[in-house]
Amino acid sequence: MTTMASERRNLRAFTLIELLVVVAIIGILAAMLLPALAKAREKSNAVFCLHNLHQWGLAFNMYADDFNDYWPYEGNYYVSLDDPTQVSAWHEVVPKYLNQPKLVELYQAGKAPTPRTRNIWSCPSAKNFSATPTLAVPYFMYAFNACMDPNGPEQFKRVEMTEPTTTIILAEEPEDNFGATNGKYARARHSGGSNFVFGDGHAEWLPWASFCRECPANPALYNNSTASGDWKPGVKYHWYPYKGAP
Repeated sequence: MTTMASERRNLRAFTLIELLVVVAIIGILAAMLLPALAKAREKSNAVFCLHNLHQWGLAFNMYADDFNDYWPYEGNYYVSLDDPTQVSAWHEVVPKYLNQPKLVELYQAGKAPTPRTRNIWSCPSAKNFSATPTLAVPYFMYAFNACMDPNGPEQFKRVEMTEPTTTIILAEEPEDNFGATNGKYARARHSGGSNFVFGDGHAEWLPWASFCRECPANPALYNNSTASGDWKPGVKYHWYPYKGAP
């Protein structure tokens, strides 16, 4: 009859080599899964960002509906957010169409958008985690297309756009204190491209080669930051509303 002591002696423990093999297998599986998880997370971030820009696109067009078809002012990024010259900037006049506070109000309440804030102002794929936004030096992840604002007494009108479905009005910003941008300062933030809003209000992801201007690594579009170059044959997406725009 088998005794309890003999049964215990027959129980076999894992050896050190077997444990190391198990740990190695777990490590291999983790190494295989992490890239897939990172890719899935970035896909989720890109979708969140695209949704944000789609909402902004609707809001910009509602603003134009109310203001005789004009796009808003790009803003003055050499002064503080609470400077009187900023009151008509896009980030102060468009948010109400999304039932959102003005950007200056967020800053005054200590709620300045950063890459860690998942809201209508923020792209979760933004990288500048060291940014410390202030009224004097704000931080933007989205920006109005500066080519839609001729810096004169009036802004461009929506009806002036030759091809609204392929002309940019809002873009992902290079994460600095400028709330306006153009193709010269374009950045690729999502899988080699970025999300944009176009004149008809729709949002779309574009590969870097489709929106970059004055980029030496892209000879086909190099030094095409002028309105004429922006509308030359072969350029599908535009920063200026029409060829020859001031």
